[in-house]
Amino acid sequence: MKKWPKLALRPSKRRKRPASNTTTQAFHESQSALHTHVFEFREVDIILLEGIFLLKRDYREHFELTLWVDCSFETAMKRAVPRAQEGLSPDETRRACETIFFPAQQLHFERDNPRAVADLIINNDPKPGNCTERERRSIKP
Repeated sequence: MKKWPKLALRPSKRRKRPASNTTTQAFHESQSALHTHVFEFREVDIILLEGIFLLKRDYREHFELTLWVDCSFETAMKRAVPRAQEGLSPDETRRACETIFFPAQQLHFERDNPRAVADLIINNDPKPGNCTERERRSIKP
């Protein structure tokens, strides 16, 4: 199964719907570079993107609706180790989370406050208390 990169797309969905057979530039950032990809979309009304840093201030204007999936670092670590998504050993995964991924996310929280600007917050953490009552009410089953 091919793993697709986490993407941010242009043009914004807020603009007029592109004509059929429109070529759209997409980009994603890695730790070392900005990668550009070109995709061709035909009569697409919805594009769903997933990514940790998509709610950076620079990207927000490109989205009509945003969701924040809330999960504590503790729960994220418990999920990351068995997933071994980066091809790392359990110890290397823990070390990468503690020294790279979580500090980068914490900086993103401080700079961009993504949770506060999301249109909807989804609690994806089984730990009680990680989602406020207002947020629980905003999520309709």
